[in-house]
Amino acid sequence: MVGAGKGLGNGVAEKFGDNDFRVILMARNEEHLKEYAAGFTAKGIEVYTQAADAADFDSFLKTFNEVVKNYGREV
Repeated sequence: MVGAGKGLGNGVAEKFGDNDFRVILMARNEEHLKEYAAGFTAKGIEVYTQAADAADFDSFLKTFNEVVKNYGREV
């Protein structure tokens, strides 16, 4: 989920987690990501975080590719 945050972003991610999807939260603020991850973990949702800024396309693309490399994807 790019744009993790209180409200819609985390709500959508939680819905995926509730349906046994692996959740990877991405946002600029690492401290907020840690807080969000703790909440997901407390609910039994497998969650990982990655700091990223979607406004910086090249940096975001690099980070996105790292996430795919590290966590893979299921088709």
